Amino acid sequence: MKIYARKLSTFIAFVFLFFSLVACEGRYYNKIILTGAFNTNSTVELFTKRPLSDKKRDKIKKDINQILIDLDNLFNIQER
Repeated sequence: MKIYARKLSTFIAFVFLFFSLVACEGRYYNKIILTGAFNTNSTVELFTKRPLSDKKRDKIKKDINQILIDLDNLFNIQER
């Protein structure tokens, strides 16, 4: 009887582990390389729950680049 109880508890633990791991959502990784500003090479790493479309990723890249360029122009330390 102990053998059956041990096998049953192992089986239940395995099934619980399987279902809990299947329910986990993966994270998607996107690396965006920005224009050179402030004499640095800037990169942004995005972690999302759903994959980004190319259109959305390009819009995010464009917006972040514009913010970086505006800040570089605002705090223009070097002559260019």
